[in-house]
Amino acid sequence: MDNSADMTLLPYPPNCAKCAMPIDAADAILAAGKIYHVNHFQCILCASHINSGGHFYVRNEDAYCDECYTALYLRRCYACKKPLNNTAIVALGNKWHEDCFHCKTCSKPFEDKCFVLFDEAYCREHYWQARGNYAI
Repeated sequence: MDNSADMTLLPYPPNCAKCAMPIDAADAILAAGKIYHVNHFQCILCASHINSGGHFYVRNEDAYCDECYTALYLRRCYACKKPLNNTAIVALGNKWHEDCFHCKTCSKPFEDKCFVLFDEAYCREHYWQARGNYAI
């Protein structure tokens, strides 16, 4: 039985993915599949340092701090423009926080359904009131 495996020899000391200079093991961080000097591992957008053990995101092999990634890539609520969590209401062709999807007139949440007039959501009472304001 052959238990051999392919090995890839890395240069020692390894070189930093940002500056290409050798890295001492005490000053190295492995993140996103690359090795960096600790002070060279930073957000691709704002250049803030991402500390060892700090939270970061990788997209297209680039590292982003939490704030920049959230601003660029997370889905946002149609009403308040803040990032959506895992639960969202999909209505009128948009995504909403549950607290943000409510009657345009009274701001009360919908009990079971909403009524739509000119791409705006209303409760039953205010739908008929709004509809009365327009010659339909």
